[in-house]
Amino acid sequence: MASPATPNGDAAASGTGETSEAGGVTVTYVVEGMVCGHCATSVTEAITGLDGVRDVNVDVQSGQVSVSSERELEEAALARALDDIGYEMSGRA
Repeated sequence: MASPATPNGDAAASGTGETSEAGGVTVTYVVEGMVCGHCATSVTEAITGLDGVRDVNVDVQSGQVSVSSERELEEAALARALDDIGYEMSGRA
């Protein structure tokens, strides 16, 4: 799937795990410790509870979690939310 293009035709934030969208941003993170569907549900619920989050998409197999939000999230807050439920954010994908 191609990266979204900015108005000048350039790919948005190419290679950073981040894409811009109208009125928001999507960032993909790597989360350690997920092994099952229950893990995905727990991670989704924890992240959805953060202010400004619109959508969370978890891929347990790759450990990647894409978060769409109104604005870029504070990574420390995201890491704390995951740590509180037993998972570790190891950075952006």
